[in-house]
Amino acid sequence: MNSWKTKIKIDLKLDAKTELLSGNSMGIYFEYDLDKTLIVHFKPLNEVFGGGALLGTRGILINFERDLIDEDDIEYA
Repeated sequence: MNSWKTKIKIDLKLDAKTELLSGNSMGIYFEYDLDKTLIVHFKPLNEVFGGGALLGTRGILINFERDLIDEDDIEYA
């Protein structure tokens, strides 16, 4: 059964072992740096997070499937 529970995931860390919903999902990772700054990492559709996001630091991952994104008729890449 497909519901919002299979379409969105919130996790308190991001590292090489973190399972994302799918390759066709989008992600935003809010990383808390040691000097109290906030770094935001984006995972576009069909891509992966950059290597800097996978260091296992403290943060919050929001990962969601493509069908939760409102798209226009024109594809922007």
